[in-house]
Amino acid sequence: MDKYQRESMSAIADWLATESWDYFITLRPLKTMLKEHTVEKHMNNIFSLDWINKLFYVLEMDRDRKSRHAHIILKTERELTRQTFGASIKRHPTKEVQYFEKAKSSTAVATYCSKHIGNNHLVKGYNMLTKKSVFNEQFDLNFNHPNKDRHHLQKLLSKNPLGKSKNLPTGHQFSPDIDKRNNKVKSLEDMYINFYSRNK
Repeated sequence: MDKYQRESMSAIADWLATESWDYFITLRPLKTMLKEHTVEKHMNNIFSLDWINKLFYVLEMDRDRKSRHAHIILKTERELTRQTFGASIKRHPTKEVQYFEKAKSSTAVATYCSKHIGNNHLVKGYNMLTKKSVFNEQFDLNFNHPNKDRHHLQKLLSKNPLGKSKNLPTGHQFSPDIDKRNNKVKSLEDMYINFYSRNK
């Protein structure tokens, strides 16, 4: 590790130590490997517990380089149990949540979580998440997604009360933008009714 990496690691440790962390956890799933694109989903799911305020995680390679684990530090509003934590991410509370204890020292857990940051061979990802940031991300996905109209229409069609095909119809007559320009429908629900009235 070069001087720049050591300085980065030290700066992150100092930054993390400014928080009052309540729990230190190590997660190592058995059936699936934690990867960069899946670990964030697990972390987001922790916020299904509405008394979790903030967390920091670091995704590290195991020594054998064949599997991975995540160290997690949490800031909470009240008591958290290993069983509740495991249930929030749908993982076994003892076999996969391998280490779970109250943080005795914010400085100690901050130093431990940042010990390999800067070493790209060992650290595959890290991030700080807050309740607000996760909520805002979920809100954007649910209400500001560029394809939200199409997804909503697919959901309506999948209910399939008239026994028609569950596949979302394709073609210009089913385009929300074209339908709106032609004033054929006023809403997605109208599109749904309009589609089935023409295909009985």
